[in-house]
Amino acid sequence: MSMMTSETKKPNTAAVGTSVKKDIRIFGFQLASTTNLLFHPAYQQILDDLNRQNKLLHSAIANDLQKSGALEKEIKITRKTMSELEKKHSVLVQEKNGLERTYQTIRSNFHRVKNENETLLRTNVKLKRDAQRLGSEIATTQNNNRKLKNEVNQKTKTASEFERQLRKVEKQNKDIEIKMEKLQVETDQQMLSLKQQSANNENYLQLLFNQRNSPAALQLLQKRINAPSTKMNSEDSIFTLPLPCLEEKVQQIHQSVATMKVSSAIFSKEDAPASVSQDACSFGEVEGRLTFAVADGVSTSFRQSEWSKRLVSACIGPEKLRKTRFKNAQIQHIEDGEKLTPLIEGNLAWVWEEKLAKQSDATLLTGYIESDGNARLHRRGDTWAAMKKKNGRKWTIIFPPSAVNGTQAVNSHSPLVFDESTDLSEVSKLLVMTDGVASFDSKFLDELWSKVTENKPGQLSELVRKGRQEKTFENDDITILAIDTRGFHHN
Repeated sequence: MSMMTSETKKPNTAAVGTSVKKDIRIFGFQLASTTNLLFHPAYQQILDDLNRQNKLLHSAIANDLQKSGALEKEIKITRKTMSELEKKHSVLVQEKNGLERTYQTIRSNFHRVKNENETLLRTNVKLKRDAQRLGSEIATTQNNNRKLKNEVNQKTKTASEFERQLRKVEKQNKDIEIKMEKLQVETDQQMLSLKQQSANNENYLQLLFNQRNSPAALQLLQKRINAPSTKMNSEDSIFTLPLPCLEEKVQQIHQSVATMKVSSAIFSKEDAPASVSQDACSFGEVEGRLTFAVADGVSTSFRQSEWSKRLVSACIGPEKLRKTRFKNAQIQHIEDGEKLTPLIEGNLAWVWEEKLAKQSDATLLTGYIESDGNARLHRRGDTWAAMKKKNGRKWTIIFPPSAVNGTQAVNSHSPLVFDESTDLSEVSKLLVMTDGVASFDSKFLDELWSKVTENKPGQLSELVRKGRQEKTFENDDITILAIDTRGFHHN
C-alpha cells in the first residue's frame, strides 16, 4: 500500500493570499483533499485597518448614543417650553381678544365723544347768541337797578320800624322757646308717670292671673275697669278638671254634691303638669241628683284635649237635653277651632289649618247617681267603673276595661251613641276611671279609694309613681272620680 500526496497551488487575489491544496491517494485512488489559504501581509493590514475602523465606529456610536440622550432631554425641555409657549399663546390670545373688545369700546366712546363734541359746538354757538341777548338784558337790568336804589333810599326811612318789629318778634320767639322747654319737662314727667302706671298695670295683671280662680280677684277687676254686671251662670255649681295653667302634677277636688261626697283626681303622662292632660272629668248637681262624666281624649285625633273637656261639660245636664247639649258642643268645638287659628304661632298655623277639618275623639263614661244608691251609667270606649254595695267587702266591676286597643269613641262629627248602659242599685261607693288605671284587684281599689278621697296629694302621687313601676297604672293620663253616697257621714 502506498500513500501519495500532491500539492496544488493556485494563484489567489493579491489582497488575500495563496490557496494550497493537498490530495491523499492510496493505490492510485484519491482518499482526501485539503485546501488551506495562506494570508498575505497586505490582507493582514486590511484586517487591522478594519478593526481600527470598527473601534472608531463603536466610539462614534457611543458618542451618538450620548448625544441621543442629550437630544431626548432637549426634546423634553423643548416640549415643556412648547407647552408653556402654548399657554402663553392662549393668554396672549385672550389678552388680544380683551384688547380688541377694549378697542371696540374705545372706538364706540370715541364716536360718542365726537358726537357730543359736535353737540357742544352747536350749543356754544347758541350760547354766544344767548350771551349777546343777555348783554342787552343786563343793560336793561342796570337801569332797573338804579331805579330800585332810588326806591331803597326812599324805604330806608322805614327800616327802623321794621327792626323794632323784628326785635319784638325775636322776644316772642324766646318766650315761646321757654314755654316749649317747660312743656317738654312736663311731657317727660307725664311719660315717666305713664310708664310707671303701665308697669303697675302689668304687675296687676300678673297678680290677677295668679288669682284667676278667685271670685274676689274678678270683683276687683270689675271695679277697676267699671265692667257691667252679668247674669249668674246657672252652671257655677259644676266642677271640671283639669284646670288650665296650673303647675301641679296632680289636681284634686273634694266636694259635697247632692248630699254625696265627691273626690276627683287627674294626672298627666310622663310626670307632666296635670293641666296638659288629655283626660277630663266633670260633675255637678242636676235635678237633685249627682251627674258625672269622665272622658279620655284619643291621642291619634286632633284637638282631643279640648274635645274631652267640652264633652264632659255637655254631659252635666238633664238627660232629656243631652243630645241638644251634645250637638251644641259639637258646633262650639268647630267654631272655637276657627277662632283659635289667629293665636297659633305663624310657623305652625298651616299645620293647624290643615288639620282643622279633622274630627276629635274621646272615650266617655257618664251617668247619674242618687243619694239612695240608685244609678244609671252609659259608656262608649275604654273607660271603666267599679262599685261597692252597702256593707260590701269587695269591689264589683261594672264596665271592665278593654283588653285591646282601638276601642270606639265619641267624635265631634257624629251623633252621640253609647256602647253600653246599665242601671245600678244600693251603690255605696263608685269609682269611675280612664284606662290609665290598669288593675281591678279589690285590695288595690281599696287603697286607690283611700288615697283619692284623702286630701293628701303627695301620698296619691307616690301611689301612682310606684304603680307605674308595678304596672297597676299605665304611663298614660289618669283620671279618677270617687263618689261616696254616704255623703256627710263619710269622714
